[in-house]
Amino acid sequence: DAVREAARRLAVAGAIVDETARPSIRFADAFEVYALLNHAVVAYGLPPKVRARIQAQASRFSPNDLSHQALQARGARMTPGFYQQIDQRRRAQKRRWARFFAHYDVVLCPPAPVAAIPHDHGPDIHARRLIVNGEPRPYLDFLLWASLATGADLPALSAPVTRSRAGLPLGVQIIAPFGEDRTAIAVGAMLEELGGRFAPPPLAG
Repeated sequence: DAVREAARRLAVAGAIVDETARPSIRFADAFEVYALLNHAVVAYGLPPKVRARIQAQASRFSPNDLSHQALQARGARMTPGFYQQIDQRRRAQKRRWARFFAHYDVVLCPPAPVAAIPHDHGPDIHARRLIVNGEPRPYLDFLLWASLATGADLPALSAPVTRSRAGLPLGVQIIAPFGEDRTAIAVGAMLEELGGRFAPPPLAG
């Protein structure tokens, strides 16, 4: 596990590591807020016919449906009033993060649910699948871990740590407090000094 290995290396180097520490934010809530705002922005840049088709799908889903397709449709139909509701939730999450970071310098977590995979260019992104721990998962689960920092406007970086049994790079996501980009970079530099250096992949052909 790359996250545990990164934590172990930092602890050996003298860092205080608390593996039980968590911000008081539900993962699902963080992703819902991030996904709705992200899909609203993405939909705005789509051709009008495509955007209208996605928006029309929103009525198919229950308000409690948190599937990627439902979140995409609701985000595409974002109104000013709905945005205000979601933004209030986002601001509340930012306050919880700030309280958490009063006691901790950074959070270590995965950058993605899987290592690198072959690209899937299927036309329906919701029909694509990832294999996570042997189980098929929606392709957009790739965004789950990125939502924690991005949705709360927090600086984050991904640092290399080790490799999988298949030889693929595995890294750790380092999330720092708002405005402390250099803190995340400093921890990434520490991990680099402790053996997590980037290795260029072999060139095809």
